[in-house]
Amino acid sequence: MRPIRLEVQGLTAYRARVEVDFSDLDLFAITGPTGAGKSSLVDAISYALFGQVPRMGKSIRELISQG
Repeated sequence: MRPIRLEVQGLTAYRARVEVDFSDLDLFAITGPTGAGKSSLVDAISYALFGQVPRMGKSIRELISQG
């Protein structure tokens, strides 16, 4: 399975709505400094596909951006 487009809002580092377009990419790497939101993108994809985020266990409350 390959992601085409991802919209994230209110998830950890992504308070405002962010859209990531993967459609033109064959191979990509998610890079950036600590706290930039790399893991949050993977968490968002996991939650969208499976309704859970394995590294968070049963509770996803910690992923919700406050404010």
